[in-house]
Amino acid sequence: MIRQMGYPKNFYRKTQAGSSAIITPFLVAAVFAAFFFTRGFYSSKATIAFIAEGSRFVQVDEAFNVSVIVESKQAFNTVGAIVRFPADLLEVTGVSKDGSILEVWVDEPAIDNADGVVVFSGGIIRGYQGTAKIATIRFQPKSLGEAIIDFEDATVLAHDGRGTEILGKQRDIAFFVRPDDSLSPDIDDDNRVTISDLSKLLAHYGSDTSVYDLNGDGSIGAGDVSVMLSRLFR
Repeated sequence: MIRQMGYPKNFYRKTQAGSSAIITPFLVAAVFAAFFFTRGFYSSKATIAFIAEGSRFVQVDEAFNVSVIVESKQAFNTVGAIVRFPADLLEVTGVSKDGSILEVWVDEPAIDNADGVVVFSGGIIRGYQGTAKIATIRFQPKSLGEAIIDFEDATVLAHDGRGTEILGKQRDIAFFVRPDDSLSPDIDDDNRVTISDLSKLLAHYGSDTSVYDLNGDGSIGAGDVSVMLSRLFR
């Protein structure tokens, strides 16, 4: 929900004549600077996230890879995470360290498919600043549904000699395991469902073009639009 920005009570002050005069430009600038900085428009905190290496709309027999990455404007030297996934929908068949920025593994990647977790941690000898791959997890779908992969816990420590925690955001990712005979709402195959896909669908509304028949009822209509809207921007 977008909040309306409220001005400070004394943003305007009354003159002796009763008219309103704008307070000094310096104070206005200070007010707006405080607003932007305290609400996260600028942040030196790190982010840990998942990146899909292919489509997020997969079939039961379609294995897929998800990379764990860290983005940080500040140099970091240690990363650890507990990755949580729905054990009834997915299982992990392997974790690859190929291309990982980590040089010293404190906890080698451990998989627990019964509990639905992957655990790992490690370090970087000279620290790193920027965007880096930590590990790649390979999943095998087991049943239909929406599978959300997230971080149960994570840590990113600064390369500052004090082990300062700098993790700010943890971003999950959703995969949609669909029947083998159903179509993906990601019509343009760019790994996400956006208004571009919706535009293509609406252009064929009322037709029987099979490539856009998301609910499999033989025609393009409200049901197909509903399927796409349920996945839009997710």
